[in-house]
Amino acid sequence: MIEIKPDSVTFKRWPMSISSNQLYASVRGRLIKSSEGRRYTTQVMHWALENRSALDKIRSILRGKTLRVDCAFYFPKSKLITKKNTLKRIDWSNRIKLVHDCLSDAIGVDDSHFISGYCCKKISDNDESYIDITISAEEMKT
Repeated sequence: MIEIKPDSVTFKRWPMSISSNQLYASVRGRLIKSSEGRRYTTQVMHWALENRSALDKIRSILRGKTLRVDCAFYFPKSKLITKKNTLKRIDWSNRIKLVHDCLSDAIGVDDSHFISGYCCKKISDNDESYIDITISAEEMKT
């Protein structure tokens, strides 16, 4: 689902990315994108095709601007918290690079225009993992 407001765009329930630990595979001494990484990229591109008309509108709004990209990573409680009520080792920072790369491809804006943002982990209201992404224009301060 996409929410377009005058000052921001929010992508609700964006597919959860794989960890950067799973993003590349070594083949004959070279790093290439793993099959999981290619699968995720393909999944996002299919999503972009399904939402083409909204994305065309978003592209015209965002093109040429510097952007703030906020990501809320939702995980089922069982993936975040142990039975002893301590946090499990699940890291959103290992997922952000692939999210930014796929997002920039989907909206047609180079990720060098992503100048700031906020990321957090949250407990999802069901057993799904997903990301809510909000993009807004932000002026680069000197």
